[in-house]
Amino acid sequence: MKGHREACNVLARHLCIAKGWLYMKKGHSIFYSWIKRFCVIYACTADHSCMELSIYDDAEKVKPKRVLFLTASDAATSPRRQSSRHKSKHSFSFTATTTYQNFAKETFSRSIDVRKARQIPVYNASGFRFATETLEARDRWIELLGPLAFSTAPASPMRAHDSRREDEPILEPMAEPTPLGQQMSGYFPAEAFLEPSAPPMDDATWNAMKSDLNECVICMDVARNAVCVPCGHLAGCYNCLVNVQKTSGCPICRSRIATVVRVYTC
Repeated sequence: MKGHREACNVLARHLCIAKGWLYMKKGHSIFYSWIKRFCVIYACTADHSCMELSIYDDAEKVKPKRVLFLTASDAATSPRRQSSRHKSKHSFSFTATTTYQNFAKETFSRSIDVRKARQIPVYNASGFRFATETLEARDRWIELLGPLAFSTAPASPMRAHDSRREDEPILEPMAEPTPLGQQMSGYFPAEAFLEPSAPPMDDATWNAMKSDLNECVICMDVARNAVCVPCGHLAGCYNCLVNVQKTSGCPICRSRIATVVRVYTC
C-alpha cells in the first residue's frame, strides 16, 4: 500500500459497510487491558456472503493491523447470559472457527491455497473480545457482524443523529463508482483520539475480577504459592515458576530467577 494511498482510499470507500471505534482485548486475564481500536467492516462479495473486519490503530491509518475473515458461520456471537467473572457489560466475541491474519507484512490473501503456498500464518480469533460503551452500540455491532448480516439485502443507511455515540457504527451503503481522477481528501474522517479505557462494569463484576490477583499469572488456574528469588515477586504457582526459571525470568519484572521458594499461607 506504500505510495498508493489515494487508490486505497477509493477502493475502501466502495467496499466499506460500517466503521467505528471498539474496545478490544485478548484473553480473560485482568493483566491484559482494553485498548481502543478503529474498526471497519468491508464487503468482499456482492452478495455479502463474505466480509472482513479490519482493525486499525487509529482512524488515519490506511493499512490495518489485523483482518478478521467473516462468513455466516464465522461471525460475531452474543455474550452468554450466565454470569462470568471475566465478562464485561457490553462485550461480544466471535465463533470458534473465526480466523484472522496479522497484516504486519505485505503478503496478504483470503485464499487458502495462496496462504498455504506462501506459508502465511492464520490465527484463531475466538480469543479476542470486543466491547462498546453502550448496550445499544454493542447490539448494533452484533447485528452488522452476526450471521444475519450475510445476506443479499444491502445495508440501509442510518438516519443522521447528532447525539450518536462514538462507538456506534456508521453505516455506509455501497457507493456508486467514483471517477479515478477525482481527488479524495481521505477515506477516514478526522476524529479526536481518546485515551483507551475499560468499558463500564458493575461493582459485582469488578469485585469478582479482583480475586484474579491471587491467581498464577502463567496458568491462571492455581493460586500463587511461590516467590521468585532474588526479586521477591509472588508471581505464580510453584510448578509454573520452576518451568519458567529454565527458559525466562520472573513473569512480572523479567529479572533472572536464581531459585523458587514455595510459600504457605495460614
